[in-house]
Amino acid sequence: MEPPPLQPLEQPPPASSFNPWKILVPSVIGLVVLFGVIFLFTRNSPPETQATPSASPLVADPNSQPVEPASPPSGESEAGIPAGGETNQNINAAPDVSPDPTASQKPSPEETPIPEPTVTPETEVPKPSPEATTPLPRPTLPPPAVSPTVPPPDGDLPPDELN
Repeated sequence: MEPPPLQPLEQPPPASSFNPWKILVPSVIGLVVLFGVIFLFTRNSPPETQATPSASPLVADPNSQPVEPASPPSGESEAGIPAGGETNQNINAAPDVSPDPTASQKPSPEETPIPEPTVTPETEVPKPSPEATTPLPRPTLPPPAVSPTVPPPDGDLPPDELN
């Protein structure tokens, strides 16, 4: 059997050229109407008052202190910084210690402290009693109850009774 022949799809109409005036004219009309409505509602309103009313001037804190002018920058605090940022000084090192360890600086085995043990070998942990190690008997479950056989609705037989 042969499928029915396919009918050719109708071609969509050719795309019309884009005309921006179809968008610009209604947009300008809408903006003019919007600004006109805003102008009508706001022209009769009273003028706004100043943001800071002159009736309540700023009040100084009674516990405040006067401002002290700062001295102009002189560069005295940066006088010790070397140009280029590199130094040969190690401020954190002791003056009599060199950065390379030598044999004279390594501690001898006699000087190395040995830590004290936290548990003494004489004390032993007590072993558990034999009663604690025997497992408890498992509880036995009752035998499953036999459910009565009820014939299925509509007279259908269960699959095991079909044979």
